[in-house]
Formats: sequence, C-alpha cells, structure tokens
Amino acid sequence: MSNITIIFLYIILFIVKFIQTKKVSLYAFTYTNSDSYYSAIVDKFNEYSQKNSLGIILELKFLGNSGSNLTPEEVAKKLTNYLKDSQNNENPENIDIVTYELMYSSKFSEYFIDLKKYFSKERIETYIRSSIESCSTMKRELVALPLFSEYGVLGYNADLLKKYNKSIPKTWNELIETAKYIIDSEKAIGKNIIGYASQHIETETATCSALELLYSGRKKKTDRCPSLKSDEALKVMGILKEMKEKGVATVDSLNKTEGEIAEGLWSGKILFGRNWQFVGTVCNDENIVKFNPLCNALIKSTILPGYYEGISASVVGGHNIAVPKTSKNIEEAVKVIDFLTNYTIQKEFVNEKLPAIPEIYYDQEVCQQIDCSLYSAIQAIARPSSFKEYDQYSFEFRDNISKAVKDEISFDIALIRNRNIISIKNTEFKSWPSIVINGIALILLIGCFISIFFVYSYSDNEHLCFMNINYWYTYIIGCLFILIYVVLTSGNTSNLKCQFRFWILMLGYSLCNVPIFARLMGNYPRNYGLPKFVRNNMTMVTNFLLFMEMGIAFLWAVFSPFKRRVIRTNNELNEAYYICDSDSFIGDFYFNFSVAINLFMTLGIAYLMFIEWRFPKYYLDLRNFSFIIYSSIVFLIVEVVLKYITVRDIILYYFLHTIPKLFILKFYYICKDIPAEKKTICSIKDKFSSSDHYEYQIIPEDNYESYTNTLTNKSNYCSPITKSTKITNPSPQIRSTTIDVMNNKYSDSTLNTSKEKKFNTPNPDNIPTIISNSFQYPESIFPSGNTDILMYGGKYNYMNVENLLHIMKN
Repeated sequence: MSNITIIFLYIILFIVKFIQTKKVSLYAFTYTNSDSYYSAIVDKFNEYSQKNSLGIILELKFLGNSGSNLTPEEVAKKLTNYLKDSQNNENPENIDIVTYELMYSSKFSEYFIDLKKYFSKERIETYIRSSIESCSTMKRELVALPLFSEYGVLGYNADLLKKYNKSIPKTWNELIETAKYIIDSEKAIGKNIIGYASQHIETETATCSALELLYSGRKKKTDRCPSLKSDEALKVMGILKEMKEKGVATVDSLNKTEGEIAEGLWSGKILFGRNWQFVGTVCNDENIVKFNPLCNALIKSTILPGYYEGISASVVGGHNIAVPKTSKNIEEAVKVIDFLTNYTIQKEFVNEKLPAIPEIYYDQEVCQQIDCSLYSAIQAIARPSSFKEYDQYSFEFRDNISKAVKDEISFDIALIRNRNIISIKNTEFKSWPSIVINGIALILLIGCFISIFFVYSYSDNEHLCFMNINYWYTYIIGCLFILIYVVLTSGNTSNLKCQFRFWILMLGYSLCNVPIFARLMGNYPRNYGLPKFVRNNMTMVTNFLLFMEMGIAFLWAVFSPFKRRVIRTNNELNEAYYICDSDSFIGDFYFNFSVAINLFMTLGIAYLMFIEWRFPKYYLDLRNFSFIIYSSIVFLIVEVVLKYITVRDIILYYFLHTIPKLFILKFYYICKDIPAEKKTICSIKDKFSSSDHYEYQIIPEDNYESYTNTLTNKSNYCSPITKSTKITNPSPQIRSTTIDVMNNKYSDSTLNTSKEKKFNTPNPDNIPTIISNSFQYPESIFPSGNTDILMYGGKYNYMNVENLLHIMKN
C-alpha cells in the first residue's frame, strides 16, 4: 500500500470521526469569566473521551462577567434568562449542561430533566444526604447531582488556645467562657482581640450563619431544626445576645465578610470566627506562619459548636450539575455528568474542591492531603432550596436576624418574622371574621334553597309575574354561586381555588343579572331593532349572554389564570397572607373586559328600570331589583379598585371581598300583598310592551244581572272581584284572545265548555294582554306602545282584567 493511500485513509478516518463527534456545552455558574477548577475537569473529561473514543468534546463557557464579580443572585438571573430563551427557542446556542449554586434547585427545576431515570438508587445514595436534598424538588425529582461541596466551619487561633491551655470548645457556652477568659487575659497585657466573629450581614452567608446557629439547638443529631416558635430556637439565638453582653462579640464583629474574618484570624486579631473550610488551609502549619506575611498566628478549623455537646451544624455549599430539557445531546450530557461526579474524579480533585461523597473522607490517600477527621465529623445541613423564590426568602430571613443583632428588634420578634416568611396566613374558618360572614352566608344559602320551593309553589303568584319560573331558578342559582364564592374566601388558598372562585363569582353575577336585563329589554317601548329582537328571542339572548361570560372565563383560565400571591402587611411581625390575582397583561385584559361587560349590562338594567319605574304590573319587582342593581354597580367598581390597590390588612381585605357580595343579594316577600292602587286602573302614561295569551268567559245576556250582583262594591272601580258565579246558560262559551300590543295584532276563537263553569279571571302573569268584552263593546283600538279602551266616551288604561270587566259591566 502506497504512502498516498495510507494518508488518504487517515484523512477519511479523521473526517468520519469528526462527523461522529458531538460537542457538548457546559455553562459554569461562576462569578468571573475564569475558573481553574472548571478548566481542569473539562480537560480531564476530553482526555478521557478521546482515550475511550466516546466521540464527545466538552466545551466550557462561563456565566460570569469579565473584569467584575457578580453576586449569586445576579448569576442566577443570568442563567434563568438563558434557560428561558432556550425553552422558547430564542437562544441560538445549545445548552447541554449547567452548574449552579445548590440552593437554586427548585428555581431551575422546571428546566432540568429528572436524573433518576439515568442513575441507579445505589449511585444516588453514595452522596451526602443533605447534598442530595439540595438536588431534589418537592415533587421528589432529582434535577441535579452534586459536583462539589463547601462547609461552614469554626476557625480558631490555635496559638492562643495553647497559650492559655484551653481546649477547643464543643458548645456555645464553652466558646463564650473560653473567649471571655482569653480576651480579659490578653487585655491585661495590653492586647485587644475579638472573641467571636460571624457573617450576619446582607449576603447569602448570613443566611448560612443563622441556619447553623438554629440547627445547633437540636438535642439529637437526627432531630430536625427547632421550630422558629419554640423555646429552643429562642435560647440558641440568644447566644448572640449573650456574646454581646459579655464582650465576646460586638455588632461589628458579627457583621463581617468572609474575607474580613479570614484576615482577622490570620492576623491574630480574632480568636474564633465562623467561615468556610478554606480559612483553616492557609495558616495551618508553623512553617507557613513563619514565612507567609499574611499569617501571624496558627489558624485551624473545627466543627461549629452546638447548644448541647455532640451537636453541631454546617450548611452545605457548592455547585450542582444538571441537564436542561432543551439539550440536543441529553445522552452525551448524562455521560459527562456520570464522569465528573464519580468517585475517582471526585477523589482526584479533592485538593481543588471538596467532594459530596462521604466515603472519600475515609480514603487513606485523601486523608494525607486534607483533614479527614474534620470533614467526616461535619453534621451537614441543607438550605431550604425547595422554595422557588429562594433569593427573596433568604433576603428576608437574614435581614430579620441582622436587625436583631443590631438591636433594632428583639430576637423573638426576628424569629416570628422569619416564621411568617413561609407561614402565610389565611382567613381561617374558625376566625371571628369568617364566622360572622359565613354565618350570614349560610342563612342566605338556606334562604336560596327555600326560595326554590316557593318559586315552584307560587309560580302563578302576582309577585312572580316579572319573569317565568326558569328565569327565577336561574336568578336563585346565581345567588347561590355568589354565596359559594363568599364561603370559599375563607380557608387555604391555592391557584386552582383562586381561578374557581373568580369564575364562579362572574358566572353567579351573570346568572343574577342577565335574565333581568333580557326581561327589561323585552319590555322596552319600541317595536323595532334590538328590543324587538330580544322580545322575540328572549331565551336565545339570555343563553348567549351567559355562554359569552363562560367563554371569557374559560379563555382567562387557559391563557392567564388567577394565581395566589403573597402580600406582606409590613407590620412588626411581618405577617403575610395570600390574595388571588392575575398579574399579566392578558389577565388584566380579561378581568377588565369581563367587568366592563357586566358593568354595561348593569347600567343598562338601571336605565331600563328608570324608564319602566311606573309600570304597575312590575311595581314590587322594580323596587326590589333597584337595590340589587345599584349595589351591583358599586360592587363592580369596588372589584376594579381592589384589583389595582394593595390592602395590607388581612381582615380588611377579607371584608372588602365578601361584604359587597352579600349586598347584591335580596329576597322577595312572596306573601306580601301588592297595594290595591297598583293593581288596578292607572294613569294614561302606563305602557304595555309584551305579548301574551288569555282566556275569559262570555257572559250571556240573560245571566248578566246574576253576574253583576256578585260585585262587592260597584262604586269602587279599583275593588277586585272576590266572588265567582255559576252560569245557568247550558252552553256557555270561552273566548280565547291573543293580542300583540306592540305589533297591533288581534285574533280570537270561541269554544263551548261544560254546563257549569266558574267565571274565569286571567292569571296576573297574563295581565299584559287586552280584553274586549264581546257582549257590550265588541271592538277596541290598539295604538302602538299603549292601549286605550273606548267606553262611554271615556279613555282608560288598564292593568287588571278583573277590574276592567267590573268597569265594563257598570
């Protein structure tokens, strides 16, 4: 084979290998645009990949900026934007692997795959438990694996402890006694030192310091963190107050940065100081102390003390490594993570970063390089990374402790405020505001159910002639929905409950008002256009309006549903409660559109009621509904105002969202009589505006005297006929007459009935119809929008059939 052929084959193999090679990108969570550790592990993997022909090239990219250090919050925000853009296909770069600060697992969880599908349970259990907790979500998804770890420790001046023959303190009380003794002794020879320094400042480390202090109050290693409202929590936080009172610490010494504490320890100015593990790795050898200008004392590290001996707590720091769901190389990315987090690589880089695999700290080779006795004794705890908004939680938590350290608030208030960060209040069913409002709502609910029975039993009652029975049922169901909303305002608040509550409120409001709107529109004194259409298609119009409201609610729920949101009261205890809100532009649009439709309909009802106010047939109806309608207008305005203002008192918020709803409910007095003057003949201005059908009996001439003798008071035209009469004519007739007043239509027919028949007075529900008695006056004139009966040269309007017959017979 010639040399040219061999070269050609090499070229072909190189091209094939290049084509098969996949580039996998790793975005590192760093505060600058360089990091020796990440560069080293990437080089290590690429070397391994090439040697084993994996066909993977790992490329390193940094999230930090060049020339400036970012905070963890700033880097997290930058990574969030990257992941969102990738999810929305707006990021041209493919992100295959990311590393991040371990407290952000829940914040980024929606973007990462679940690694439980790729790693065995046995492999996962090899890591420190608290580290795995920081890789998991509340849904028990494993969204990452720990890449490396950091631990909080107590740095101490070994020279001073040796000088005064003091042992390493194992409890906080021992630390205070030892520090007090050494401070006084050093002061006696003219040297001033700080007994204890910590990091209760406005950084993430302050959260770690406070959590470590709280966890150190456990009675057993297996116990959870003491409750923030427990005596144990108050006692252990009181350690800081005792330190200040005994001169062991000052406000200034408790508010130092990591660098300030490290420098203070190395320079010999601080006896004890809380810091990360690096603090004991610089000046930990006598030879180093002699030649390193930074080191004026021998500084070593130990586990942090506890309130009880044998108890300690150290917050786990470090980075996790994860694979985004949008990665185009998920299988290859998982292989990279498997390599970087295995025992061998973690052991190899132990001098660079501490591993999260506890077995490594018992490896003899490793123990020759690091202090295995320290790291194996650490009682690691995790930060509450299950909060999606961890940054906000951490800021409020450390801010409250910092204020207590500065004596701005007491430690018990600080603990209560911290408890209230996650202890969001609801208006409990057992609270007095809820008992009052729900008690009223319950009474009204019972009234609604009783009303259904009355509507069914008295459907032909003159009090219910305003709407047919189905519309009355619709109105009552609307009232029930509104009352259900009021009841649901109490108790726990969830996103689903928020959406359901507002949907049921708008639907209930529509069910109450749409039938009234359609009915009044049908009565409008015009015989063309919208009123005529509504009059002829009452059911269709009502259903259309209701389905339109339901459609808006459905679109709202799909595109921008109501969600619960936390409102802080800003009082001394920092109490908070949930509200339901849709804070997006689309949500605001649907809200305003829904309110606008209901407000337009309500104002329309108010206008129609004003026009038909003197309509006698609906005398009580219009007066009952007037209160409801005008209350509804106020209610809608209040809803808009409450949407755009923040109420910071939970009781006031509760009352503002319940009491207005109760005011738009009003019940009818079915047994209450209508005033007589409103039942009979009225002024010429009264209008008719509907069609109906009625029946009445023709009275034969030979029985006319018998009929008229039954009248109770012939001189009073407004007195109704209270007696019926038997007809002696063997062939009485019933005349069925249909009259459309608005369209000037008239038709009738005559039917024979039984020999003995009571005089038929039409039901009050059928009042808006015209009667012409064929025995005495066989014709009538029907002008549009009004009805006049020509009798004895007089001109009369009528509303009551019974009294009209009375007049016509007299």
